[in-house]
Amino acid sequence: MPVIMISRGSYSEAKTVAEKLAERLGYVCLSREELISGSAQFDLPEITFRKPIQDTPSVLDRFQFGREKYLAFIRAALLNRLEEDHVVYHGLAGHAFVLGIRHMLAALVRTDIEDRIAAEAKDQGLSEEEARHRLQKGDEERRKWSRFVTGIDPDALTGYDVVYNASKIPVGDIVEGLARIAEQPFLQATPGSLDAVRNLSLAAQVKARLVNDFPRAEVVSRDCTVHVSLRSSQDEAALRPRVEGLVSDLEPIQALKLHVLPPADVFTWRSSIW
Repeated sequence: MPVIMISRGSYSEAKTVAEKLAERLGYVCLSREELISGSAQFDLPEITFRKPIQDTPSVLDRFQFGREKYLAFIRAALLNRLEEDHVVYHGLAGHAFVLGIRHMLAALVRTDIEDRIAAEAKDQGLSEEEARHRLQKGDEERRKWSRFVTGIDPDALTGYDVVYNASKIPVGDIVEGLARIAEQPFLQATPGSLDAVRNLSLAAQVKARLVNDFPRAEVVSRDCTVHVSLRSSQDEAALRPRVEGLVSDLEPIQALKLHVLPPADVFTWRSSIW
């Protein structure tokens, strides 16, 4: 069966669609908020959008290598859950974290701006003008967030397999439409696509273990052999015990290949800070 990634914004009906679709298919329903709350380091009001983001990059810049760490942790958490298969996930551009899965269906559920303004005004007790300003600001914050973290514009329709407008199509019909697509033969998991998820997941778990010590490490997994590429002035003999110590209890690693590259243009970097 496929995994279904539903991208959503505020007042889009996507959360309702995801919950009803999971119930319809007998899948697990998973939200971005659940993944974030599982990591105490990043359970922040700004990151969970419980309050406005005034300057998106600065939220993660509070932490050293905050973007790298956020990406590592959320990808590891999400891919670990997707290994179970039969998952409906809903969040902001969630498909961006798991590109490369053949049996993934990336869907966007959106709502016309006027309907969103009316819902915001009613929900928050605002005038139409205030609701419009608040929504436009929130949309731009989410767009900046997605671009900064994933490099993907969540409003770019070409990034999705299907797009539904909940202002025109009832939620029940959207659910049935997605359910029919999910049951099509071309979207079913195969041994090869499941192996791809396992390889992506193992690489993500290793990256999450390494990210505090080696935030720019690149990790690839193939058939339980993990390849780790680092830039360092130290040689492999010095680095290997540290790397292996961080991932030694992870299964199912069968072999770890460490590739150490020289630091990137040290002279240019030093010149830029003096």
